[in-house]
Amino acid sequence: MRPLIFLAVSLVPWVVAGAPTATLAGDFDRIEIPRDPNGAIEFHTPSDNIACGLSESGSDGSGAPELACDRLAPVYLRFILPARGKATILRDVGDQWCCGGYNELPYGREWQSGPFTCDSTASGLTCENQQGHGFFISKAKVKAY
Repeated sequence: MRPLIFLAVSLVPWVVAGAPTATLAGDFDRIEIPRDPNGAIEFHTPSDNIACGLSESGSDGSGAPELACDRLAPVYLRFILPARGKATILRDVGDQWCCGGYNELPYGREWQSGPFTCDSTASGLTCENQQGHGFFISKAKVKAY
């Protein structure tokens, strides 16, 4: 009990001083990504190796939102995350559009829209839906769950 009280008291100066928003769980500072003139939300990581786009109506005909992220190198891959259910990795992508653009999701920052949250780090990009399904993308490793 004593360590918890100490921890809570030690955080008070940070909150009062207006430190960046964070929690004891180590959450990222959230960033807003504006919609482009067509209403789409797109962003890329600082490495310009990963880019993501939010589709409000999805590509599966369900009308549900869907997040798609492409990785340029070492092999071009696309990751699709539905609002509900597990992510998939597409290895044969015909319409390659990655990477770059105007909206950057800096390392150490988080983006959230609807059921999706993405955390950007120097190690890679992690995106999840509200069910906890998602993917991790980096040059060295990819994982869909």
